[in-house]
Amino acid sequence: MKPVHTLAYILSVFGILAILSFSFPKQGIKLAGVDLKFVDISDIFRPETIQYADINAIISNDDAKEALKNLEQNSKNETPQPDTLRYKADSLRKVTYPLQFPDNDRTILYPFFEALQNPKKSIHILHYGDSQLEGDRISSYLRHKLQKQFGGFGPGLLAPNPYIKQTMSVIQDYSSNWIHYALFGNHDSTLIGTPFGPMLGYGRYKPLPTSQIIDTTSTSAWLNIEKTSISFRETRKYNRFRMYYGKGNENIKVKLFANDSLAAETRLKEGLSNVWKINFDTIVSKIRLEFEGKNSPNVYGICLDTYTGIQVDNIPLRGSSGLEFTKNDMVHASGIINDLNTRLIIMQFGVNVVPNERKSYKYYENWFYHQLMAVKQASNNVPIIVIGLSDMAKKVGNHYESYPNIEKIRDAQKNAAFRANCAFWDMYKAMGGKNSMPAWVFANPPLANKDFTHFNYKGSVILSSMFYNALMKEYRAYIHRNEKTYQPIYTRQKLKHI
Repeated sequence: MKPVHTLAYILSVFGILAILSFSFPKQGIKLAGVDLKFVDISDIFRPETIQYADINAIISNDDAKEALKNLEQNSKNETPQPDTLRYKADSLRKVTYPLQFPDNDRTILYPFFEALQNPKKSIHILHYGDSQLEGDRISSYLRHKLQKQFGGFGPGLLAPNPYIKQTMSVIQDYSSNWIHYALFGNHDSTLIGTPFGPMLGYGRYKPLPTSQIIDTTSTSAWLNIEKTSISFRETRKYNRFRMYYGKGNENIKVKLFANDSLAAETRLKEGLSNVWKINFDTIVSKIRLEFEGKNSPNVYGICLDTYTGIQVDNIPLRGSSGLEFTKNDMVHASGIINDLNTRLIIMQFGVNVVPNERKSYKYYENWFYHQLMAVKQASNNVPIIVIGLSDMAKKVGNHYESYPNIEKIRDAQKNAAFRANCAFWDMYKAMGGKNSMPAWVFANPPLANKDFTHFNYKGSVILSSMFYNALMKEYRAYIHRNEKTYQPIYTRQKLKHI
């Protein structure tokens, strides 16, 4: 082939590609379930520049440095240094992104703050969220900070057979016959309205019986929960065990081993909702449950804590938009929520709403409002804080941009929160606002995963520290509301060592 023919061939190919580039839909097309996009020639010759959010002030302040240092110390199993910023007025004055309240009514949180000052028994905070919370991200550092301030030990409420077996706080393992039933994600729609407990899911080691098939063979199963060396130290020990269960309890025997020694055994009670409680005389950091029976109970949750202090219960609902609570039997869930002495609920959802881009999210505001009201009713109207969704980015050309609907969803969440008389914390704004997620991903060290949706552990402790400071700023304003000198009346509980 002559050189002139080769040149003509190359130019014709480029010409065809240029025509396709100009004529191909910029948003791409979907073919056989696959998104097809064609490079825009303007991106080659006139590449678009985009400014990612500047987060230097967020990740370089003293609180962020302390959070990352604490995380590093725990990962190396080092003795933590004193918490130099723990509830200091100077630190709290620097809070940039405070909590927001409907009609600026800060009294919404007063019942929780009052409980903090008079902790006659263990206080629980239920932290609900989507996969942003999986692995005990965000919840673990909030728990650490609050337990250092107000006392308390243990990881709190745990699912018996979670999707993720090792988190920041515990290692869980279980026999292969355990099945997870949930109201979120892919679930059995025929079970809507039945009891799923406060975690919107339960575990069984035998399938739910049907009218056609009833398995009457005796079956055994086991669950293990133990500390992890990277957990915050308050989480690693506890002296109280509770297992919430119901249904299918015909002659089921259960043994409880604490630190590898048999601590108790029982036959489970009949009925829809029961709790098995054991108080230990010594510190426990590992438990094992062994089940034997012809049926399986619905295990709604296992709580490992202590008699006083504070707990933050990490409840991740993978794939949820926070709209499943009204599908649950909330009367049943209410019994467990109140037995835990719940005094605050945190609702953190939104990232699963983002991919469904719409012009208006009034529908989501209305649905989310009804969820908040259902949770308030089930918890005897305890205060609720809604944490708005974080930034979430997608690739556009050669760069990443925030989804255009982030702020609309954030506003819908805020409106729903205010309608339900709940407090609101704007995580999107706190992390830097528009195009901030790419800045967290590309930070050194990285603070978010390359899915441009989820924070990693380092990023999660920074966000958790920011939320903690916003909460403590309100608490400090509460105790000084009459300009009286405040003297802490709480004495941290000390656990008896083995």
